[in-house]
Amino acid sequence: MKKIIYHLIAIVLISSSSLLVAQDRNTGGIEFFEGTWSEAVQAAKKQNKGIFLDGYTSWCGPCKKMTKNVFTEAAVGKYYNDNFICVKQDMEKGEGVRLAQQFQITAYPTYVYLNSDGKRVHRSMGYQQPEQFIKTGTMAVNEDTQFYTLKAKHDKGKLDKKLIPNFVAAAFNANQAEVALDASNKHLGSLKKKHLKQKENMDFVMLMSISEESKAYDILLANKEQYVDAYGKEKVNRTLYQVQQAKVAQATRTKDAKVLQDAMKFNKTHMPTAADKYNGELSLMYYQEVKDWSNYSKTAKAYVPKYAMDNWNILNSIAWTFYEHVDCQKSCGQATDWAKKSMEIEENYYNTDTYAALLFKSGQHNKAQVAAKKAIKLAEADGMEAKETKALLAKIEAQLNKGKADIQD
Repeated sequence: MKKIIYHLIAIVLISSSSLLVAQDRNTGGIEFFEGTWSEAVQAAKKQNKGIFLDGYTSWCGPCKKMTKNVFTEAAVGKYYNDNFICVKQDMEKGEGVRLAQQFQITAYPTYVYLNSDGKRVHRSMGYQQPEQFIKTGTMAVNEDTQFYTLKAKHDKGKLDKKLIPNFVAAAFNANQAEVALDASNKHLGSLKKKHLKQKENMDFVMLMSISEESKAYDILLANKEQYVDAYGKEKVNRTLYQVQQAKVAQATRTKDAKVLQDAMKFNKTHMPTAADKYNGELSLMYYQEVKDWSNYSKTAKAYVPKYAMDNWNILNSIAWTFYEHVDCQKSCGQATDWAKKSMEIEENYYNTDTYAALLFKSGQHNKAQVAAKKAIKLAEADGMEAKETKALLAKIEAQLNKGKADIQD
């Protein structure tokens, strides 16, 4: 939890028998329907509106972040309230269990959009910024951008070629990468070479360079300089790098170190100025996943001073990994410094907790006690219980009490 994602936790609990009650209307955000799913469908038909279903779970961090930061936005509320009957349902309670099966919801948050007749037309998922979430809503009301509408035409071979990019974008939005890749390869294979230089098709190639199985990736690699001129070296390098990153992530399952070495060689050949940073990232990811803590430690000590000293999240992530897995006698000092630097950039519960844990592990119990208490206060301010930190504080205080008893004896 502490490693990557900064969870902002604030959500209204619902009963297992009905849909969530409406949000406080004074916020100007989304007004969620009060009633059953059947009643929501009837209301949508009567008001000639679509239906927006927010499928969430009580334990989902991004779901809670959407509830706190996005659904409460006035612009989001206006668009969604004007266009949809909005329903919020825990997929593990009450009607949510049936709806999760009906709409094949297995990851959270998932957003399902239906038309006024109750027919599923669009799908999206994951945390989205307010502007992006409104854009998702606009895609859901336009037949030329609705995922399920376009897919039905594509599957029948009746999708206009001009709408292929829309279909691919909608497939990505719906987390249907394989569908997007297949449609992309067929589309690019149908274009003449001269057409590939058109901006809309170059944009499409950049979007679809997601794997070595993608025709877009081959086009990008073969015409790299042309794309660098159009999009800049950093953006093109990052696009190519992300393909190598995905390969290495896959290779961790079989602990195939050759894939890592091949990816690092690719980076040095095709993007030499960025290779050192990229290869450090790849190595950290690989060694962490295969639990090679010796090489992870060596890589981190070289990578962090060069590339991570301005990023609180990366500093905290690596410091926490050191706390959990790396020999403290040799490395606790460095990891503690990284956690402290992370706090200087942006103090929050996660890095303060990491700092307290490292101080405790290195035997600095008084400082650890102060940091743990601060972490708990920061957690409570964000509505979290901080059970792990409270348990850590109990261990710290037990050691402090033991030390006092030893002195008295």
